[in-house]
Amino acid sequence: ASERTIRGEQRSLRHIEKYLGSFQLKDIDPQMIERAYAQVREEGVIGGTTLNKIHVTLKNVFKKAQDYGLILRNPCDRVDAPQKSTPKRRSLSKEEFQRLTQCINEAETNAYADLLEKEVRQAKRGNAFGRSFIRGIAPISFVQVVRIAAATGMRRGEILALTWGAVDLDAGTISVRQSLSCDGEVKQPKTQAGIRTISIGKTTTEYLALWKKRQAAELMKFKVTQTDDTPVCCSNVGGFLNGSNFEHWWK
Repeated sequence: ASERTIRGEQRSLRHIEKYLGSFQLKDIDPQMIERAYAQVREEGVIGGTTLNKIHVTLKNVFKKAQDYGLILRNPCDRVDAPQKSTPKRRSLSKEEFQRLTQCINEAETNAYADLLEKEVRQAKRGNAFGRSFIRGIAPISFVQVVRIAAATGMRRGEILALTWGAVDLDAGTISVRQSLSCDGEVKQPKTQAGIRTISIGKTTTEYLALWKKRQAAELMKFKVTQTDDTPVCCSNVGGFLNGSNFEHWWK
């Protein structure tokens, strides 16, 4: 498990620890666990899906205790898993998608204009080259994250980890090979199904081609050469974007 997963499971188990943590393992029975679930539900802080995940984690904890000989049987084996909540998810309507497209086109135009304005000022100061970063690259990259997401349905981490070597502009495809965690770690997909090639369409291909050319020119200003390993959506220093910064921009 990743560090993020471990921390998440530790946090989630605290909801149950309040009601079971003072008892010895051997004294915890199915009825106590069911009462603890009911008490957590009454708090109204977490939903059924999260409580279901807590049940799975708790069951694994007791399984390990059983393996170690600390308890004779797993009490969770005789507890029904909490019902998952029905997810409230839906696709964008045609009108919403058109509105989103208009918004990201406007955001991209403004980001390019803002970058140009900043670079004109830098040139007047004699700072066109030799800097360690270009302020204004990241906002354009943020737009590309949304553009790619809308065109492909890729996960945020997959887009943030996308490099130019995985983009075939001639064929109009993207190969999903890796993902960027919240901790900034590049990871391989957990399953083979996560490795896939997706068509991005003519319009998205054209936008990415323009960005690739512009990105290369901006990176060269501080002596960074664009390669197949360069992130498509890069930071102001040419590295991977910070997911939290993207979330702030998106909101």
